[in-house]
Amino acid sequence: KRSGRAFCSGFDRNVYEVDPVTCAKKGLIWRAPFKLRWIKTLERDPDIMIVQCRNGGLFKINIESGEVLAQIKTTPDALWSAGALGGEILTAGESGQLDIYAPHQVDPGSRVQRFSKRELSFSGAGDAGGKFDPHPALSLRERDQEGRERDGFYVKRMAVRESDGLALLGRTNGDVIKVAGKITSWLLCRLPAAVRDLVFLGEEKRAAAACEDGRIYLIDLEIGIFEAIYESDLPIWALA
Repeated sequence: KRSGRAFCSGFDRNVYEVDPVTCAKKGLIWRAPFKLRWIKTLERDPDIMIVQCRNGGLFKINIESGEVLAQIKTTPDALWSAGALGGEILTAGESGQLDIYAPHQVDPGSRVQRFSKRELSFSGAGDAGGKFDPHPALSLRERDQEGRERDGFYVKRMAVRESDGLALLGRTNGDVIKVAGKITSWLLCRLPAAVRDLVFLGEEKRAAAACEDGRIYLIDLEIGIFEAIYESDLPIWALA
């Protein structure tokens, strides 16, 4: 009320400023790491916004800069995808890493299978085709002319291929991460929208990704180039 400005948010993880009369979009204020529930600006300081995220977090945002001033999140990281590769189970989600579980032993009393766990980190900024920085800076950076993104987006889908031990991880900022031998990982490419599903094309050196922009992209697994091969007016949710 004090500033006369209006904002809206939703399942696309974005906070927008809109015209209070026409409701037309005026610009992107902040791109969140997860879907949003509600937002509120402070009467005593209209440049400050509180955002509740569906990952269990509360974020204090500077509207003008898009900077995260503070956050509260004590909920556990969610798992979004899993696969079996070489007798081990791979899981990924909000944690910023690939968790690999290997059968360890069977409890002699309960006969419950126990697993040992190791972690492969892929967090951080990087150029396509390059190794990830193991100590990424968590500062804001320009993504495109419309808005900003913050490190911390999560893995939505995983695809695995037993024949050569490859895994692909698709993240909600469009990153497709290639994992070889469950040992090394690098950014294969960055698609224009959040990844919803990934599939290998048989034994070919290509994969396909379905994205929230309504497109299916064909990706070269060797050099990371991609092209849109299908376009819909609605988000694509699954591939097979």
